[in-house]
Amino acid sequence: MLRIFVILVSLLLSIHSPACSAATDTISAGEALLKDQKLVSRNGRFALGFFHPDTDSKFFPRHALKHCARRRR
Repeated sequence: MLRIFVILVSLLLSIHSPACSAATDTISAGEALLKDQKLVSRNGRFALGFFHPDTDSKFFPRHALKHCARRRR
């Protein structure tokens, strides 16, 4: 009985969809990046996504540098 339970839990965990992830750093051929998704670099410093200005119905790519340290003089 325990063995069947372990197999079922393993099967359910293996079905997990990567599209449910909050952010990822890679995208494969054939995968889409939707308007509410973004690619985030492994170190978390850069993000790539889309933005939609209020005055336009189109979406434009956005590249953002996160946590930019200020240079001291």
